Amino acid sequence: MRVLFVTSEVAGLYKRGGLADVSYSLPVALSKKGIRVAIALPFYENISSKDAVCVGQLAIDYDRRRELVFVFRTMLPHSHIPVYLFRHPLFDNYDAKDIVERFAFFSKAVAQLYLYSAQMLGGPYDIVHCNDWHTALVPLLLGEQGKIGYRERGTIQSKLVKTVLTIHNLLYTGETGASLGLKLGLPKTVFHPFITPLGKAVRLLEEGFVYADVITTVSPTYATELMRGVHGAHMPALMKKRGDSIIGILNGIDEHLWDPKTDAALPVSYDTQSVHTKKPIDVLRYSFIQ
Repeated sequence: MRVLFVTSEVAGLYKRGGLADVSYSLPVALSKKGIRVAIALPFYENISSKDAVCVGQLAIDYDRRRELVFVFRTMLPHSHIPVYLFRHPLFDNYDAKDIVERFAFFSKAVAQLYLYSAQMLGGPYDIVHCNDWHTALVPLLLGEQGKIGYRERGTIQSKLVKTVLTIHNLLYTGETGASLGLKLGLPKTVFHPFITPLGKAVRLLEEGFVYADVITTVSPTYATELMRGVHGAHMPALMKKRGDSIIGILNGIDEHLWDPKTDAALPVSYDTQSVHTKKPIDVLRYSFIQ
């Protein structure tokens, strides 16, 4: 099995929060089980390009312009997992303005690369795993329109690849103006806009809810909360349509990275035999340092 893991951050290359840790540890864990994994990530300007090799360029039509996106290949640190970095001026700085539109453009570039994955990436991928709002448009852009309401007549693309969208933090939905569809070259009918004081808008994460094959969350409890509307009154109606496709999977832990026997960040190392005697010393020293 081959999996393309699409994310906005990866520990060891670019980290802003907890998603980066998952984006590192999960591909590594899957690789150890014999699954062939690759990662797709924007090539931010502060990512080292020392070991990155350009494998080609993509022509992407966006906002009535033809844009060229250069694709580089590097390796995930301390692993044999390839990382495909997408270089374009829009991806230089995560914190630049129009962040939602920039990640929509990134999603279109990823979808375009997937179409040629057999030639460029050593074979097609069976699963495209997207994460949070940043990459939630990838299922739609892969040709997944047939997934909702027309499952028996799914598109060729939707039959060739299965998509997973993992929700790490529902507080951020990627809201922007509904005109984004025009910039992406999509018909109005594929988006699900809503009215705001400033006009029609869309949420990228909710479009991912509609078009992804499977939706996962970081725990079974979080999945239940989504269904109950704890994280938004508008969510239950949307979740009801996809209730049979939502799975809560409790986040694991990287036992190598967070092993207290070898963790250099701890003042005192300990294991199961010495935890009762050494960990109290660890806690006291940490409190003193703070």
